Amino acid sequence: MLISVLTGLIISIVENVSIYIITIITGNLILSAENTVFWIGVILTAVLFLITGLFCFRDMDRKDIAKSATVVVLYYIVIAALEQLLLSAGKYPIIISWLLIPVRMYSVIHQVLIRYTGLAAWIGLFISIISPYLYIIFGKQKPA
Repeated sequence: MLISVLTGLIISIVENVSIYIITIITGNLILSAENTVFWIGVILTAVLFLITGLFCFRDMDRKDIAKSATVVVLYYIVIAALEQLLLSAGKYPIIISWLLIPVRMYSVIHQVLIRYTGLAAWIGLFISIISPYLYIIFGKQKPA
């Protein structure tokens, strides 16, 4: 969960700083600038995934990584359900944005799938929710 929080914070900070800089330069946030921020997030997510996978999970066995990923997945399910519940009630408190930071890295998958495929939003969300299990590929086969 700590890796998810740190990567989420990094992605959120970089995207917000990018938005701030683009807004200062252009005077507003235009569509092409939004695409730039989107791709900054996608590339940063891929780089952070590789870095954290190679340096944080390579010494762990796959079972331990799966246990850690399950904690993140359960958190993501709770937050996504809360978000949908609040949206259906016509509300979106700022706290939801803060609560989504730990799963920010995984939500990029959902954004890409929605933007570039014809998949239903719930399928993209499901793929995004289970994506923390991708870290298993970096783990050891058996504990040492």
